[in-house]
Amino acid sequence: MVLCFVALFVFGVMSIFSAKYRPLAKDAIKCTFLKMTFRPCDIGLEERIKASIIGSLMTRSPSAATFVHNHYGALSVAFTILFFGSLILTAQGVYNYWAYGNCNGEDSTGFCIFNPGATGDGGYSQISNPNQLVPPTSLAGIVLGSTAPSAKVIVIEFGCFSCSYTKKAEPTVQYLLSKYSGKVQFIYKIFPLPSHPFSNEAAIASVCADKLGKYPEYRALLFANQSDFRIGGAEILLALAKQVEMNESQFQECIGSKDVADIVNSQRNEGLASKIYGTPTFFINGKPLVGPKPVSEFEAMIDEALGK
Repeated sequence: MVLCFVALFVFGVMSIFSAKYRPLAKDAIKCTFLKMTFRPCDIGLEERIKASIIGSLMTRSPSAATFVHNHYGALSVAFTILFFGSLILTAQGVYNYWAYGNCNGEDSTGFCIFNPGATGDGGYSQISNPNQLVPPTSLAGIVLGSTAPSAKVIVIEFGCFSCSYTKKAEPTVQYLLSKYSGKVQFIYKIFPLPSHPFSNEAAIASVCADKLGKYPEYRALLFANQSDFRIGGAEILLALAKQVEMNESQFQECIGSKDVADIVNSQRNEGLASKIYGTPTFFINGKPLVGPKPVSEFEAMIDEALGK
């Protein structure tokens, strides 16, 4: 039964691209049906699969063909285990991508084949090379920490409040804000990713927090309660606004404002022009640094730009 199911899947896919596999796909369907109805599969499917594999190997490596012939049963079991293991891991990756926007899990920084930062939705960049990034041309955004408008070093962060990677980088950002206070200008640009739940709503809420004078506190709560608002959406965002004592009516009026929506869209479009493919993405005097990185990498770039 298991071998029939595996054959059905494999030959079903291969038959789409090559007519030579369609007879085997039909036999796999028949064999699966027979097994599911508790009847023996006596059409010789397994023997033909074995003969096809060994015959193909024989023309390339007779020794490999002999090995497969002698150990076909064990190899079949191993292949079946790998097949179902792959299905389970793929399903897990799909769930993680749906739940966390990253196929490896909420706190992972590993490679994700689904590329959550470059889904192509809404025109998002498909590149994955920092050297192809384009520095932003404006300083529009939310200034973090003490302002230093005449600073010779400007650090710009494109971030998404609903992104686990942006959250992971936040302790580093706060450390740098403290260490380089008054020496470096930090600017946060909003770049909500469509693959992350309620990312745009959180971006709008953060702009309103800035307008109502509660941005630092609200930013901290957004990251601290990221998993909650990714599920609860507007209700949680409002609760967090109350927690930092924002006026509810002013907050509600603000999040429905066209001006605020335009600010979010403008910064998002600036990110698109910079070819941002994932968050967080930093520009230190125009030099890109993508993703959560060790503090030492930021310090080295900032100190170099400061002329130390």
